[in-house]
Amino acid sequence: MIELSRQFQDRIKMSLYIALHTIMLAHHMFVGIYALTHFYFEDSTDPELLFVYKYKFRYLTMWNLWAQSFYSIVSITYDIQSTFIGTNKYFADLIPKLKSYVLMSVIFPNAAFVSFTFWLLYNIDTDLVFPKQLEFLLPLWYNHCIHTNILILPVFEFFFNTTVPNYKLTFIGATLYYWIYDATVIYTYYESSKWIYKVFEVLDWKTRSTYMLFNYFLTAGAMHFAMMPLLILTGVPSSGKTARARELKEYFESLNKEVHIISEYEHLVKAGFDKNELYRDSSKEKHIRGILKSEVLRLLRSNNIIILDGLNYIKGYRYELYCGSKANHSTQCTLLTQINYEEAWKLNENRTEEAEKYERPVFDALIMRYEEPDGKNRWDAPLFVTFPDRTLEFDEIAKALLGKKAPPPNMSTQNAPLSSTNFLYDLNRIVKDMTDKIIKYVTSGARGEVNVPGYEDLSINVTNITIQNSLKRKLLDEENVNNDHDTMFDSLSKQPDCEELSKENFIGWLDGDERATMDTIEKDNNTNDETAELHTIKADKF
Repeated sequence: MIELSRQFQDRIKMSLYIALHTIMLAHHMFVGIYALTHFYFEDSTDPELLFVYKYKFRYLTMWNLWAQSFYSIVSITYDIQSTFIGTNKYFADLIPKLKSYVLMSVIFPNAAFVSFTFWLLYNIDTDLVFPKQLEFLLPLWYNHCIHTNILILPVFEFFFNTTVPNYKLTFIGATLYYWIYDATVIYTYYESSKWIYKVFEVLDWKTRSTYMLFNYFLTAGAMHFAMMPLLILTGVPSSGKTARARELKEYFESLNKEVHIISEYEHLVKAGFDKNELYRDSSKEKHIRGILKSEVLRLLRSNNIIILDGLNYIKGYRYELYCGSKANHSTQCTLLTQINYEEAWKLNENRTEEAEKYERPVFDALIMRYEEPDGKNRWDAPLFVTFPDRTLEFDEIAKALLGKKAPPPNMSTQNAPLSSTNFLYDLNRIVKDMTDKIIKYVTSGARGEVNVPGYEDLSINVTNITIQNSLKRKLLDEENVNNDHDTMFDSLSKQPDCEELSKENFIGWLDGDERATMDTIEKDNNTNDETAELHTIKADKF
């Protein structure tokens, strides 16, 4: 039920993405069409308007609109295909990385630079950005379309982007992009003896260079803005984790940092669970851990420090959080609040709120289940240990979170492509397509081996197509229930006329291999790589 809800949420989210990208593409198309139909200055006698018309495609505003339009088209195509049609693993992995790279190296810093500098200069002196004659021809709403609305898509994508590109590659891409544009601006000056932007006429070369370099600072700042640290608190029940979280919050706020505390207790109360009931029910506990992890990953993409206040007693769960922070280029450290178990129980008994107290059986069970962090493990490092009577190492913790470079992501920390949730849908669609084509052969009187159109590597004996079609439907039904191939084989072997079916025969049937006959029933098929072979053949054929 929870998995179905997540798939539904993914579909809703992707539908919203499609709507946003479509609206922004329509907006940019309208802006372009309006400009072509209302701003025709070729026959003008005003040299300033003629200059603007001749070099209109050399303004950074136009480059920005083109880049965002291209980005929107790619996004719409990918969103529709991955959500409703399905895409192969290569593109499901490549396109999000490409989008994120273009967003961080071109789209976001470009839009921020255009919007910020235009309105700053516009309010100082309109003539610094375009001729005064053009001010009377450009409606104010149109200026907002090309210099304000362009921020909507980049800002939205920046905060909801799930893939963070490599910092160095992003900076290199941004450098090349702005070198090309700066070269275009300088070439235009030597070609026409006039600057595209009037502001350059009142600046010297040193100031002009600084103005052009401002884009690089925006790009570097955007990447640094996307890398935010995570501090995981862990310890046995009633060991003082919440108190330490408040101390850390006060310390980092004194450094002018925004701090978010994600409290396990607050989320379980919000979900309507009793604390003791939660830790007695593994499914409820797993549900709360999923909520906490989602909240952590969401906040990792904003400008803040995240403190996860909870037991976090499972080593595998801490590793999942480590992978999430690593995938987002964020630093992380772990704080272990050590305490004597009996002292912890006394603190638990002294709580004023009954709802916050642990029952003794639950308390003892959590002590037994607790997997203490180890600083030698990369997902727990750097590890800081504190006791009730000690002061926190604030400076060392801050240095670990803010003064170190985040670990680079690798294959194990990359986000799974969204299309993986469409596996069963794609499987059913492909099998139905193959079945329809095979049935067409049978109804036309074909017998023996035939090649299935569209699946050149697949040949199948259609003589007993009625039995095979029935068995394949059973296979798909079993796949919807359980992906375990041994379970599928056991289920099929119990069907009528299949009591003596061996795994080798089953594999041969999937492969359309006539050599796998019932004569091989007595052979020993229990080899070590049999399950892997079955999985490979089924995936290749279906």
